[in-house]
Formats: sequence, C-alpha cells, structure tokens
Amino acid sequence: NAECTALPGDLTAFRLFESPIVAVARPAHPIFSKTASQNPNDYPVVLLDDDGSAPTSRAGSVTGPVDIVKEIVARTDAITRGPAFLFRQDFAHDRLRPFSERPGETYVCHMLVASGALHSAVIGQIVIFAQAHARALGPPKKPRKRR
Repeated sequence: NAECTALPGDLTAFRLFESPIVAVARPAHPIFSKTASQNPNDYPVVLLDDDGSAPTSRAGSVTGPVDIVKEIVARTDAITRGPAFLFRQDFAHDRLRPFSERPGETYVCHMLVASGALHSAVIGQIVIFAQAHARALGPPKKPRKRR
C-alpha cells in the first residue's frame, strides 16, 4: 500500500511526505518593508547544510547546520531557503517568516530500507506510522499577517 521505489544497491525508498521550498527571513527584515529592496539578491544568504558540521564560508555565502542557520537568519538581515517543514515551529512562533515560494519546487522526504528487511513487520509498521504522521501534520500553516 505504501508508495515505494526499488533502488540500486538492494534498497527501497518509501515516500513519506513532500514540502514546498520557501525563502525565509526574520519578521522585522527589511525585505518586508515597502521602502527597502524586495530583491533577495541584495541580502546575505545562509545556506542549509545537512552534514552537521560547523558553519563555513563558501563562494560568498555561509553554510551551516539547520539550527545555526535559523538562528543567524532570526538575528540578522541574512535570508535562507529550504523545505517549509523545517521552519514550521518558527512560523508558528513568528520567529521567521516566508517571503517567497516557488510553485512546484518541493523537497521530497523518503525513508530508505534495505530490501532484505522488507519482510520485517516492524519495518512495515515504522513506514506506515511515518507516512500517517506526515499526513496528519499537513502542510505548514501560513503565519498570520501583522496589521
């Protein structure tokens, strides 16, 4: 019943969920002001890096782990882009705010399972639970607009 794809190397990928890619900044960022530049290229960019290493500078941008990137963006005029699900709590608590979304550009999350483990009832239940949990969360809610 689960959506899955056989992969080379004796792996199977189970699709868990997808999330739109969004650009985000702190709510008081100049990009939300009518008097400042609305061009994201006019602001520093901090890129997400999933290897957990310390922030590094590459080609004029800073790259770092998710928690550090979110902290930098929340405290400075830097911006970042990533899957909306990563920022769900930040949006809910008005810590970060999306300023653009590219329709059709999404991040898809898969769970990889060694094909030899597919007969395991435990693995099957984990996949079913993860998919149901992702569906129950639904897409990230848009933050309320400030007046």
